[in-house]
Amino acid sequence: MDPKAKEAYRQLVQPRYQRASRSIKKRILNEFCAVCGYYRKYAIALLKRAVRIKKQVSCKRGPKPIYHL
Repeated sequence: MDPKAKEAYRQLVQPRYQRASRSIKKRILNEFCAVCGYYRKYAIALLKRAVRIKKQVSCKRGPKPIYHL
């Protein structure tokens, strides 16, 4: 499975995993490990991670530096 497919699959499974009860999380985790080939602890870390939102890069704040010659 290529990395892009793994990431797409993780994005589909993650919301369901975060809302699930403990017994259902076990099943989801077993399925996720079998499909992606991840170790269990790494898969837990991936699925628990908060969804990242890309922020726009802002300009530096404050006055512009003045260079005297």
